[in-house]
Amino acid sequence: IIFDGVRIVIEDAAPSELRYVRVSGVEHIDRNDRTGGGVRVTRSVALFEHSVIRDNRLDVGTESGYGGGIGIEYGSAVVMRHCTVKRNLVTGASWDSESLDSRYLGHGGGLSAYYLSSVLLLDCMVSGNTSLGENGGGIFTFMSAFSAIHSVVSENLLWNQGGRYSSHVRPYMQVEWYGGHGAAIKEVNSRVLFTNCIIVDNVVKPSGSFISGAGRVGFQSCII
Repeated sequence: IIFDGVRIVIEDAAPSELRYVRVSGVEHIDRNDRTGGGVRVTRSVALFEHSVIRDNRLDVGTESGYGGGIGIEYGSAVVMRHCTVKRNLVTGASWDSESLDSRYLGHGGGLSAYYLSSVLLLDCMVSGNTSLGENGGGIFTFMSAFSAIHSVVSENLLWNQGGRYSSHVRPYMQVEWYGGHGAAIKEVNSRVLFTNCIIVDNVVKPSGSFISGAGRVGFQSCII
């Protein structure tokens, strides 16, 4: 089943199973709906198999965005088996009129798990995703449980760019740069475990960390 330019929302739903689905080319721009560029799962249980979530964009203006490809939130439980999440983008921005300070606030270019959610990836690939923001080029988790088995997290980009505008007639940007957190994954108060995974070639610009966490991140028999 091909959903080109069509966003999937699973909210307060009975357990759902999606197989051989492709979600691509979605440009979701809505500051009141800030989770999941291609797919949003809210307070639901879902299984994805042999599916592709690619080339989607989540842009929420002056708010924080979560999950350029798929956003999972508020107690949802999602299992993804033989799936690919690639070339998705999340962005958002803040602006402080007093300090004249701006920065991007994207979280999880490929996937985001937010607030008491659980995610299991089995034989999946999260690759080539981009977060214009502070956290998680590939994956972002907040107060959730995330596990990946026999999966690949590669070539994701965290581009954390900020700037300070001048008060002169001709403004300028990019005077200051902020460090990013987690080119591959950023977790906040979560439990994260990678087993037999490959986590390589993830990049953070201009500076920052490859993997970042304030909770627990574990690795078993992984290539990093």
